[in-house]
Amino acid sequence: MKKFGKWRITLMPAALLAARNTVFLVTGADKATAAREVFHGEFDPKQFPAQLISRQGKRVTWFLDQAAAAEIG
Repeated sequence: MKKFGKWRITLMPAALLAARNTVFLVTGADKATAAREVFHGEFDPKQFPAQLISRQGKRVTWFLDQAAAAEIG
């Protein structure tokens, strides 16, 4: 699917939960609030689907740049 001039792939939660390894790459200050909510916010996977994978996935690795991690304490 091409959205915002870039190609992207969307996987449903079942596919990510079944994966042996899941990697998230998060960059940019515009992702800082969402990253904080994924790690420290109230569990609301409808608003932040990454919470489901992060908390129930098998091996989940996160890579965040400094800007994206700015609000994580």
